[in-house]
Amino acid sequence: MAAQWLLDDIGHDAAVALAHHAGRTALGGRSGSPIISVDGHVFSGPVLTEPPRPEHAAELLAAIVVAAKAPGFAAMQRPYQGPPSFTAAGEQR
Repeated sequence: MAAQWLLDDIGHDAAVALAHHAGRTALGGRSGSPIISVDGHVFSGPVLTEPPRPEHAAELLAAIVVAAKAPGFAAMQRPYQGPPSFTAAGEQR
């Protein structure tokens, strides 16, 4: 429940809109969400259909950082994995 009230709080809307605009501008305006920036290297993604297990989250972030810093990295995509399926952190899937 605590996370829900944060999502409903319009007090953050302007900051979120500004951050999203900055990300889209960095990508040339042609992107949706999410947008990530690693040391000035900006790209769209990652798109996850479920949260990583806690023991794999750090590995996923490290892989994203390595890919983002690779000078020739442009994109990575695989076939659609179905609709998102999110559970509370720590819940078994």
